[in-house]
Amino acid sequence: MPNSEVSSECKRHSRQTYGYQERDELEREKFALKLNQIDKKDIVYVDEAGIDNREDYPYGYGVKGTLSTRHEVWKKN
Repeated sequence: MPNSEVSSECKRHSRQTYGYQERDELEREKFALKLNQIDKKDIVYVDEAGIDNREDYPYGYGVKGTLSTRHEVWKKN
C-alpha cells in the first residue's frame, strides 16, 4: 500500500457510537415481563462492562512521521 493511501487512511476520524444510547421502551417492558416468569434462583447476571473482545483496533501508536505496522495474532486450526 503506497504511503499516500496510508496517510489519508490515518487522517479519517469517525465518531464512536454506543448501543446503550437508544433503547426501545416497549421491548424493555416485554423483557421485564419475561424475566418475572423465571424463578429468581435461576437468574444469573453478568457484567460485561469491562469485556473487550475486539481483535482489530482501528488505531495504533508509532513514532511520528513513520508508518506504524500491524501485528496479527492467529492460531492455525
